[in-house]
Amino acid sequence: MHFYINKRRLLSDNTVVGSILIAAFSILAQYELPIMSYGLVFLIIYGCYAVVIKGVHIYINKGMMWFISYALLQQILIYMFSGTFSGGNVNTYLFMIISLFILCTVCHVEKEQFVKIYYIVGVICSVAVIYQFIMANVFNVPQSSIQFLPVAEVNQHFWISNSNRVSGLFTEPQGFCSYILPLLAILVFGRKFKSALFISVAIFASTSSQGIILLIFIWGCYFLFYGKDTVNKYIRLMLISILAILLLVLLSRMTIFAFIFDKIREINIFGYDIRLTKGFQIFCAMPILDKITGIGFGNLELYLRSGDFNFFWMELTRPELFAYITTMSNIFVSFGIFGAFFYLNVFRRNIVNCSAISKIILLLIFISSFTQTILFNAWFIFYWLVFEIFDEKNALKYYVIRQKKNRRLFNAENRDYYNVTCS
Repeated sequence: MHFYINKRRLLSDNTVVGSILIAAFSILAQYELPIMSYGLVFLIIYGCYAVVIKGVHIYINKGMMWFISYALLQQILIYMFSGTFSGGNVNTYLFMIISLFILCTVCHVEKEQFVKIYYIVGVICSVAVIYQFIMANVFNVPQSSIQFLPVAEVNQHFWISNSNRVSGLFTEPQGFCSYILPLLAILVFGRKFKSALFISVAIFASTSSQGIILLIFIWGCYFLFYGKDTVNKYIRLMLISILAILLLVLLSRMTIFAFIFDKIREINIFGYDIRLTKGFQIFCAMPILDKITGIGFGNLELYLRSGDFNFFWMELTRPELFAYITTMSNIFVSFGIFGAFFYLNVFRRNIVNCSAISKIILLLIFISSFTQTILFNAWFIFYWLVFEIFDEKNALKYYVIRQKKNRRLFNAENRDYYNVTCS
């Protein structure tokens, strides 16, 4: 017991700094330095510090390692055989390697410490969104995204300006919801219902249709699967469902919230939708060989403009959105059928021996893969970091490089790490 207390004292500075950087990463990642974002720079420095100075063990997620390894090899082969190489591909190679490094070295922070800091930052972001919503929709004062670091003029169009849609510290409402949804899952399954309800209100205030749908998914999973008493569980689920339906009907009748429900009703999964169907329509129109091998990540615009494609939206889409497709379809288009196999294998391998929170976060990543871009960007790192913080580091899913330095200390850390519960 005495050794356990010493271990926590020795590691406290390490885990607190790591928790702060991860909790703030998605916010800082919106601001670019000449080479990469502030968030990425800080995590790289912290990962090096944790490995070299603190001597933490390195956990390599097997499924993720094989997927990224295949993606790197495929990119090189596409370039060698077709010569297709966009200017952003060098950055893509670098980001793949950096992503794997960060996931291997930064996931060791203590869960309880991370949740506390993530909650504080999440509440600040939620307060900002709720305040902006009231100002915009009650007092009719248009709101803009809150910027606290310089933003290049070329990237200024990403930030909301003078609108009744609000996003607080993020560039868009979906950005806020993407950040806050894992926290909502942690709070709901940790039975912190008052805090979870406050976060839910903030998600509604953001007016993000994806955020609202996934909010309902998280609460539904809790009431459907949590607890062992089957009879009471289904009675509770039925009562909550009735109350939720009544609340949604009431909100849909209010002018402030009406357009949110109109947006959700207008989602068309059978026609053209820039998020849900655009990428899969491109994949279906590709030649069979390209479907198997993929066209390479970051090559879509060049591929479409130089190929025999005649989609109606090609002349109508804004330049910055021309090559935009969401993650799951991007996997098929960029990396082909084999790449999709390796990507789906990441989920198959990691769903084994998961805690309830880990499973929900994994499902959030999977569902969000159909609706947004979580592939070799800041969201990719953030979501998988949160998952790995809560995941059990067993030999089925991870290769472990155990450093000789502080081996005894960090073996004790691992035993404690597995026993920490979210409450």
